Amino acid sequence: MVMVPRISRRVGFSPCVAAIAAAKISPNPTQHSVLVELKNSNVKIQQIAIIDLTGRVVGLHNIDNVNQTNIDLHHFENGIYLLKIITSEGIIIERIIKE
Repeated sequence: MVMVPRISRRVGFSPCVAAIAAAKISPNPTQHSVLVELKNSNVKIQQIAIIDLTGRVVGLHNIDNVNQTNIDLHHFENGIYLLKIITSEGIIIERIIKE
């Protein structure tokens, strides 16, 4: 019998952060910008890095400890990017598609 690992929609974060700081990214896919919103209003966003699939940081936004923010992506090439969301409780990584 071959064991197949379960694959989660989330790209990566620690399980304890998942319960505390789940993020909603919308719209995804997007053409211009995305709204990053933490589901727990007590958790605050401190920084968001936009990372291309080669691992290169192509955008960095320092955030003033809010639980939602808008990220402008209009100047990015179409493709898949990762958002590394650094919060007051840990790090969340989400995948976004720029069309």
